[in-house]
Amino acid sequence: MDSQNVWVIGDENAGYATVLRSTNGGDSWDRLGSAEDFPTGLIDVSAIDADTAWIVGIDGQGHLTTDGGQNWKTMQIITSLYHVNAVCGLDAQNAWAATDQGGVYYTSNGGDDWNDVCPSVEDVPGIKGFELLGITTADSQSVWVTGLEFGYPPEGIIANTINGGTDWAPQTSPVTGVNLSRVSFVGACK
Repeated sequence: MDSQNVWVIGDENAGYATVLRSTNGGDSWDRLGSAEDFPTGLIDVSAIDADTAWIVGIDGQGHLTTDGGQNWKTMQIITSLYHVNAVCGLDAQNAWAATDQGGVYYTSNGGDDWNDVCPSVEDVPGIKGFELLGITTADSQSVWVTGLEFGYPPEGIIANTINGGTDWAPQTSPVTGVNLSRVSFVGACK
């Protein structure tokens, strides 16, 4: 754990995103990147260490820095019709992302390629069409996702895999009518 290196994302009224980083526990902040680096809104950030962070957002985009935010690699995770709502980075090569329409994606090569390991309707009835909002993992095998279904009453979903997305299992929630937005477990990347 490193409470001195903190990453924050946000959006400006001008329509592009803002990335801030503190290396001294919040005593001061540096603005990283520019409108050219982040032309679309950002939704989630996953910091690995002082130099490495994954950022995802609208229009299917993702960003990775391995040098403390001086340079950014931009990638298209999914089609620009959808948003990437959550990211969980393990290191500079491996990351998981959760998207609109029940999408779950994994990269093992620094974002050059993203593999669709999306839960199928057969595995988790109804997950297609859900907006997945949360994702967490501590490795490349055991992954948890949460999300919501639009409508009234809203319905949340919890699902997990223990084999890297080959099989998914729905989890039973003790509540109904609740959208489930984030997830974390002890030892996970978030």
